[in-house]
Amino acid sequence: MKPTYFQVGSPFRPHGRISTAALPVRAAALALALWSSAAPASEPSAPTLAVDAAPDEVPAADANTVVAPTVDAAPSVEPAAPAEPPAPLSARERLDEAWRRVDRGDWDGAILLARDAATRAPDADPEARYLTGIALSGAARPDDAVAAFRDLIATYPQSSQALDGSFRMAIVLADQGRYDDALAAFDRLRPLKQLAPEGRLKVTLCTATWTLERDGDKRAWKAVEKALTKVTPDQLTWFQALAHRALLRRATHGADLVSLDVADGRLERATTMRGTFLTVAELELGEIADLHEPRFALDGILDLGLAYARTGDALLASPTPASLQGNEADRYESLLRARAEGMWIKASKLYELGLDTAGRFPWAADTVPKLQAANEAARARFDAE
Repeated sequence: MKPTYFQVGSPFRPHGRISTAALPVRAAALALALWSSAAPASEPSAPTLAVDAAPDEVPAADANTVVAPTVDAAPSVEPAAPAEPPAPLSARERLDEAWRRVDRGDWDGAILLARDAATRAPDADPEARYLTGIALSGAARPDDAVAAFRDLIATYPQSSQALDGSFRMAIVLADQGRYDDALAAFDRLRPLKQLAPEGRLKVTLCTATWTLERDGDKRAWKAVEKALTKVTPDQLTWFQALAHRALLRRATHGADLVSLDVADGRLERATTMRGTFLTVAELELGEIADLHEPRFALDGILDLGLAYARTGDALLASPTPASLQGNEADRYESLLRARAEGMWIKASKLYELGLDTAGRFPWAADTVPKLQAANEAARARFDAE
């Protein structure tokens, strides 16, 4: 039976310039070209939501700012008069420094500066609360981040930061797999006409992607592909990579659903079907690599590697046809082992690529144990045979 459109994704869609047979080599070249530059200390945050309204301005100075008193010039005699202490930072300057701390991954420092800015200038409070939510998210404290964003929305519902807060809260919820809650958080962003055009595209891509992650049906799959046609290759790369990761995951899931525990003569057909799904997953990984989004590339490398490893396991566990006896059965089982070993080797190469890539990013340290464990398991399976 020929695979349907949904079963294999959309193989005729122009996924990019990638040869599936040479995917590990191409992906490695892309990774080296992309990630040879200095890596940031913290994971790049998801872009904010574009809104037509400008963010609330924080005064450069305010009544609560303490300014050092003016001192008359001291006589030019020895010893010299002590230098005048610098004036304390204004609320705006503290917020600017807090954002720089976010960029460096100094989450606690960013939160302290944001709170101090809000204490000194009440007008700085909405931005300070928003920044706090982002810093908590970066510090891998998702529940606290969601609470901070909810507090911002409840306290300053009409602020532009509340819109951005709703958007960022949805991203945090989706990262936890709470897709219903993430989609519900978008209710505050409607009607979408209140957003700038780019903001509407972000919401559209996220809505389609999270619906696919949650439902995995044909309609959701097609909605993601339709949303991707609305952006140019270099536009909203973070959100495009998010969508391609979801397509990759659905493809690997589809591969897992193709059983290799089949009756005589049907294994080749089943492996071809399973290979079609894995080809789609490879294409999606190539798309992510081309977008230069390392977080999603690492996720895709791990997911695809695991899918190959599971295929190797399934091949080895598939039954020998009852019609084969003696030497024929031995040759068949030897061929099956070789094919399974090929899957484990391909998985291991992907894991090694992932480890090399993750090593360039301090924020990716939590991915390393997963890749190492998967690689050790694949090698152990190979050695055992």
